[in-house]
Amino acid sequence: MQTKHYVVLLSKEVIQLRIIKLNKEHPDLPIRRWMGDSVGHWEGETLVVHTNNFRLEQSFCQIAASEVFEVTARITAVSENELLYAYIIVDPVTYTEPGVAELPFQRMLPGQILYESECHKGNRALRDILAGARRQVRWSRFFGQFVKVCSNADRRHEHGQEETPFHGGIQEAGSAGGAEEDVMARLIGSWRLVSFNSIAADRQETPRPYSVGRISYAAGGQMSAQLMPESWQDGDGEAGYIAYFGRYSVDLGRQAIIHQVEGAYNRNMLGQSMPRYFELSEVGNTLILQTRNSDGRTTARLRWERIVE
Repeated sequence: MQTKHYVVLLSKEVIQLRIIKLNKEHPDLPIRRWMGDSVGHWEGETLVVHTNNFRLEQSFCQIAASEVFEVTARITAVSENELLYAYIIVDPVTYTEPGVAELPFQRMLPGQILYESECHKGNRALRDILAGARRQVRWSRFFGQFVKVCSNADRRHEHGQEETPFHGGIQEAGSAGGAEEDVMARLIGSWRLVSFNSIAADRQETPRPYSVGRISYAAGGQMSAQLMPESWQDGDGEAGYIAYFGRYSVDLGRQAIIHQVEGAYNRNMLGQSMPRYFELSEVGNTLILQTRNSDGRTTARLRWERIVE
């Protein structure tokens, strides 16, 4: 739109309105605006527009800018159906030389319709927002109880007391199916062995010789684990090296991660279903796996830390 004193450009995308003052100067006390402050004048058939005083929060379509960023545009009707929009970007603080670009604009053909830049009914944003909110509620219901139980277990361990199963806090969390999926999602990644201790009947802990270890959980339900002493040699045999792979699942009723062995360095492990009773820190970067004998007594405790790239 054009009047005697103004030219107004309306952008289809997010309905940006740019007002260009004709034959005016920039104000002495500039106010920074999202679209900058624009003044223009005519040079024959070309409208020359100078814009500065942009807000620094403006993205400039991912173009970096400083407080002295400015744009000079030349808009020319090269024919009845085409406009040429040429502009120069100047910012000596950010760039070593000006940037130049040209954009041709074609007049719409008769019968063409310019649609608003609005969301349509098939937009997936609302569905994704609701799905994320429901997942967050499910996590808070489950992990709010789970973290309390784990914290109590840590305190019992510090005072030399035996762990108790986590049945109460987990069962009160609600739907086990969704909660188990959430636990599996939090396990995904690789973990580094921090400590591996045997636990005697009198609850005394003795470090095992295994000082190097990795365990990995994949999104598709696959897992693998390897443990070895730092001084292990090829000739030491199976006694000094633990390695197996297979699938895993989560059983919140038992508060356990189940390792289903499909392949192993020690063939005696093949086909075994091995429960590992677990504790997972609130932020999800520390994992404790425990083994128990047939009487339910904890016999070993392995502490793992998530490997963050």
